Amino acid sequence: MPLVKVTLLLLILSTNANGIDLEHLANPIAQLQAMAKQPALQQSAQRHSQANLSIQDMLKIDGRWRQDPDLVNSVLDVNVQELFKANLNQAKPVFVELILMGKQGQTLAGVPLTSDYWQGDEAKFIQTLKRENVYVSNIDWDESTRTISAQISVPVWVDGAILGVLTGAVEANLETLSNTEIKSQ
Repeated sequence: MPLVKVTLLLLILSTNANGIDLEHLANPIAQLQAMAKQPALQQSAQRHSQANLSIQDMLKIDGRWRQDPDLVNSVLDVNVQELFKANLNQAKPVFVELILMGKQGQTLAGVPLTSDYWQGDEAKFIQTLKRENVYVSNIDWDESTRTISAQISVPVWVDGAILGVLTGAVEANLETLSNTEIKSQ
């Protein structure tokens, strides 16, 4: 890896989301907010909001998540999965990953397949619910997408209540980063 890439990568990894000019994320944020209003996502979040799984049940599913394709297929919302695949298969997709989580942090849809079922212990879920607004993560290595990316999360509102969280990962490649102003801390 050339020295310039390594230096830039180290600079980016040492900068938190508060140090990135969020103006450059306005388009991805707006796209996620619009997607969170799509009927398929809202219906999925609403349908699963009544499940109220126990933490033990979610952790049991989580433990079998990557090893049991039948379980994964029975849990994920097919319509939302197709929507996500179509979004990620565009000529120049904005996102490298899309995840829809229910109000308990359970994965309702995710492309590519998430590394775990229960997202409820992760900042992208917790902070979005806490803020009732957009949350942008630090730039970090994502094992699911095998990219250096930032995750942008927005609440999924249905009838005035948050019933889910939608997360999109934006790859931190050199082209994107060259258009991102990094502020000193």
